[in-house]
Amino acid sequence: MSKVLIINASPRKQGTSTMLCRRIHKKLGGDIKELFDAKTDLQDIIDAVNQAEAIVIAGPCYVNSYPARVTLLLETLQKQPGNCHGQKLYGIINGGMPYVHTHESGLHQLELFAEQCPMHYAGGFVIGIGPMLNGQELEKHMCAKKIVPAFETFTEHIRRQEDSPATLYYDAAMKMPALIAKVMTRKMSNNITKQLASHGFDYNTPSPYYE
Repeated sequence: MSKVLIINASPRKQGTSTMLCRRIHKKLGGDIKELFDAKTDLQDIIDAVNQAEAIVIAGPCYVNSYPARVTLLLETLQKQPGNCHGQKLYGIINGGMPYVHTHESGLHQLELFAEQCPMHYAGGFVIGIGPMLNGQELEKHMCAKKIVPAFETFTEHIRRQEDSPATLYYDAAMKMPALIAKVMTRKMSNNITKQLASHGFDYNTPSPYYE
């Protein structure tokens, strides 16, 4: 297929989203645009959207959805509807929790956008525990036996410009017992607390917004 536009919606240059973008690019070719690249303004990406036949937005899950800059891009596109003309829109979102439902709202955001603009939402892919890869190949994922072939199928759907069903990533998702999830969540919270402390932030400090 021609004119695939892959938008990396992560600020991390060597993170998991970047790895996934490169993985798709290796299979399909096309162009990769960095949404957080200071040298690339939104108009440059919007022009690329206009010329594309299929658009893939890949990024991390920040508080139940993509980073805010994705919303800015979608809002800007909505104000310039001439750049949207039936292109296929795909989404990839990865987050720390193993469950699909905690990250899937990012895909719903793309679906709602496509309803408002003349684009065709063609599906997406959710990867739980994505940040733990820290940019390593998908084969290093703890659920690689299911996720890798499912992601390859998703990539093939993009190549054929056909809809990718949600059952694809649901079936590949890790089935984690509640006790293990609780232990894992506590560990992740402790790691976040340590990272905050390393930057001089005490999470016990009362929020000024409550004053």
